[in-house]
Amino acid sequence: MGTDINLYAEIRRNGKWEPIPEPAATASWSKGKKVPIECTEIGRSYELFADLAGVCQNNLRRTMYAVVEPIAEPRGLPEDMNDFYKKYFLENECGYCFGHSWLMLQELIDYDWDNQFVTQWAYVKSQYAPLFQDGGLFPEEFPEGQSLYFVLPNRRQEPDTTEVSWITSYRQYVGCSEYLIEELLKLGSPNEIRVIFWFDA
Repeated sequence: MGTDINLYAEIRRNGKWEPIPEPAATASWSKGKKVPIECTEIGRSYELFADLAGVCQNNLRRTMYAVVEPIAEPRGLPEDMNDFYKKYFLENECGYCFGHSWLMLQELIDYDWDNQFVTQWAYVKSQYAPLFQDGGLFPEEFPEGQSLYFVLPNRRQEPDTTEVSWITSYRQYVGCSEYLIEELLKLGSPNEIRVIFWFDA
């Protein structure tokens, strides 16, 4: 059980938004009817979900020990969304859907991925705790093969461990922002591409 993203794109042509890629009958369950095609597959990147719209923040804080400032709080579906998406999404949305929002591709490109930092926390064997400095990067001296321990609900802290923290750039923390941007750039110009998304669990 986890959270999934539904990710679709539009392109601005002749003063109006159109679906891109073009809807098509691509699966047996579509029964020959055209359906929206997700613009790219990014899997369950909870770090990216948090960065896009602040989704999964509480879950991230418990499991990854980090809190991210989102690009934008959820904006809802755009009012000027193309007619095909509007009809299909409203008629076929099911399950527990939340966090509906949209972003221009240019917003993703302009976001300061490298000069914003997220603070992460974990536990390490106490003998390695002095390697970590408040507000510092992850220490290069941390021995390869040594574990980071994340204390999850209903799980006890490992013996002889100490909580430490370090900072990581948003680009490094999210890990797949470049891939997402590159895939969206294949669809068109940054000022003409809009990505629409929401989440379900």
